[in-house]
Amino acid sequence: TQPSGLTKDVEFLRRVYLDLTGVPPSPETVRAFRADARDTRIKRDEVIDRLVGSADYVEHWTNKWSDLLQVNRKFLGEKGAWALRNWIRQTITHNMPYDAFVYTLVTAKGSTYDNPPSAYYKVLRQPEELTENTTQLFLGIRFSCNKCHDHPFDDWEQKDFYELAAFFGKTRQVRSRQRNQVYTTEGHEMM
Repeated sequence: TQPSGLTKDVEFLRRVYLDLTGVPPSPETVRAFRADARDTRIKRDEVIDRLVGSADYVEHWTNKWSDLLQVNRKFLGEKGAWALRNWIRQTITHNMPYDAFVYTLVTAKGSTYDNPPSAYYKVLRQPEELTENTTQLFLGIRFSCNKCHDHPFDDWEQKDFYELAAFFGKTRQVRSRQRNQVYTTEGHEMM
């Protein structure tokens, strides 16, 4: 199979705006882009460089990760939800690498107010839930099949599910005595 051809300028501009900012470009932006006579690669690279890190980009990806990490008052309370959302915003603003972002969340411990990533363990409390969510969210793998049996199409076995769940089984939540309704996560260490 041959790769797809280069998209037209208007299609590219719409796609890159939607992918990076969640909103389409303005009509003025489209007209200016089409009128730009420079090489396609140069003007497209310039648009990407301008959008990555922009206020719209930060807002879009803060919303996206807040949704994926289930940031809401129901699970985290008002203060906890804002703390985690603000932490997500900072990581995007400062361009934290993806592996560092995931590592920080998965190894987080402490107060959800003092260390907002630890809220990941307040939303999902059972080792099986953490295993399913973590593998799907961060690895793009559906591990729920091999909870009951070896995966029929992938190399994942049932034992793989429970070995990973054992990691999450070492975490626990403790109600803080210093702050009412604040939880801490204790237990795991990762090398």
